[in-house]
Amino acid sequence: MGRRVVWLLGSLGRAFVTNSTCVWNASTKASLQAALGSEWPASRPRPLAIRTDSELFWRHAFDAQASSVRVVGAGLASTGSETIHDLVCEAGLGSIHMTKHCRVTQSAWLAHEKLLNVYLEQIVSCATPTIGVSCDAVEIAKRLRPLLRDVLVSGVVAIGDAPYSYLVDELAMALPGATFVRTNREPLEWALVKQKRFKGRDVICKPSNLEAKQAPTYLDLMGCLPSLATEFSPSIAKFFVNYQDFFTPSGHKLAAVFAIHFEYLSAVLRGRDLLDAQQHGRPPHCLL
Repeated sequence: MGRRVVWLLGSLGRAFVTNSTCVWNASTKASLQAALGSEWPASRPRPLAIRTDSELFWRHAFDAQASSVRVVGAGLASTGSETIHDLVCEAGLGSIHMTKHCRVTQSAWLAHEKLLNVYLEQIVSCATPTIGVSCDAVEIAKRLRPLLRDVLVSGVVAIGDAPYSYLVDELAMALPGATFVRTNREPLEWALVKQKRFKGRDVICKPSNLEAKQAPTYLDLMGCLPSLATEFSPSIAKFFVNYQDFFTPSGHKLAAVFAIHFEYLSAVLRGRDLLDAQQHGRPPHCLL
């Protein structure tokens, strides 16, 4: 499957080139760090409590050999992830991308819908103060991994976009043999596009929660949620905010969130079967 994906991106990937990186200059990094100030997390691993929860589940309640998923779209929405989905579909393989799908069984689509609904109707909705819904964060955390497991054994070959792009750490642990495709885009360009086209379907870990848990990125869904061992039942709103809380006229604050997450993916996927895909005609994403 790894070779086939390389062929897809190299031969059919009209809008993409692979393995393109560059180095950010000091002023670019400084401007993004200034946008977040003290909310810029230092480089650090995932919290021990969350890693322990993940390891217990994926190593003891899941057989990686039973998984049908061979391609994971690790890039965020608006980075070209939908094109990867289209290329997999053109190759005659089953793929799921948010509300789009091709060549998957009804049971596979239903498994995805159940996971997507928890993300959209509970996590996203409960993180929006205007909704006024109190959702038990621990109960939601307990549901996510089993629902994700159901997708992985459903017969689908490729998955991408939310919520999977926010569960890369979980997927990396569950799928040691999968190929991860990390689509990218210049951070500020991405941020301005997200602000212009925002549909209210994304959440960010609250800065106070990020620091309290020593989490490495604003966009690790399970890393932001409480440990399963938490004795009380806090609301989702305690842990997440809507993307709009990071909107600024310049876009630098949201761009910083993107840059931090891309750097985090580099650490999570180090040593894995990883493809970097970058849209033609756009500046390459620069690693910090």
